Amino acid sequence: MMNRIILIILLAVNLLAAVIYLVFQISRGQKRKGLVIFLFLLFAPVVGGLFLLCAEGMNLLLFRRRDDRLNEAELSFSKNKIRVITDADIEKEADHVPVEEALLVSDKFSKRQVFLELLKKDDFENSLDTIKGAVENDDMEISHYAATFVTDAVNRYKKKELQMRVLCTESSASSDRIAYIRYLCEILGYHIFSIPEQRSYLSRLDEQMEALREENPFALDGEMLSDLISFWEEQGNSSKAEEWMHSARLLSEDDLEAAKLCLQYYYRHGQQREFFELLETVKQSSLELDNEALEWVRYYNN
Repeated sequence: MMNRIILIILLAVNLLAAVIYLVFQISRGQKRKGLVIFLFLLFAPVVGGLFLLCAEGMNLLLFRRRDDRLNEAELSFSKNKIRVITDADIEKEADHVPVEEALLVSDKFSKRQVFLELLKKDDFENSLDTIKGAVENDDMEISHYAATFVTDAVNRYKKKELQMRVLCTESSASSDRIAYIRYLCEILGYHIFSIPEQRSYLSRLDEQMEALREENPFALDGEMLSDLISFWEEQGNSSKAEEWMHSARLLSEDDLEAAKLCLQYYYRHGQQREFFELLETVKQSSLELDNEALEWVRYYNN
């Protein structure tokens, strides 16, 4: 009788432990793992629990230190090293998991590995928003890596911007000014600088665009103007945006990007007369329309 009571107590404790483990794993987003272990504990009472405890103890003693602390020597911001790593890892690139989704996994080691692979990519600029967001990640190491990487990137951008600014000041060639303008548009588009720095670089961009407009208004193009106008609108400076829209309108009959920029601007601000006048001009022009422009023309054709 006593043995039966002890057995019932052990089975009850085993069941309770299995249920608690299942609930814990589900709360961590690992439903499948929790269900497998739950069934294992259910069909191998007591023995299964002892086995799992021994396995977890071995993991803690031999492997957890590695999982919790990656070697920072693996993290390199050297572009030469980055290129060697990525070129040699084509298969991993083919099986690439979207970083935003991968960072949601609960396993620290896997999450950190995914993030390190992202930082080693040549086209990391495409994921700068993710990297910046990772600065606030709950994992302190990912947050540290992200903050270090962002700081390093900002310093590189500032250094190159200064070099190009000096060259633009010393040179009288429009090509150098245009190259500097395009670089300013590029780095401002990353939104990686502090608010005062973003405003400062935007003012420089505006000054350079103004100088180019005075030298040769037709050296401007729709892409430059689109970037500049969107930056000013982000800053809430509608008067500056409207000022540059006039330049875009002058180019709209010969530059498709400028025409699309003006159409979008007129549409957003409810300027129907200007919108339809320009749309008719685009229809009658010799511009080679892309799919987006064709959709505008077809939709408003009647």
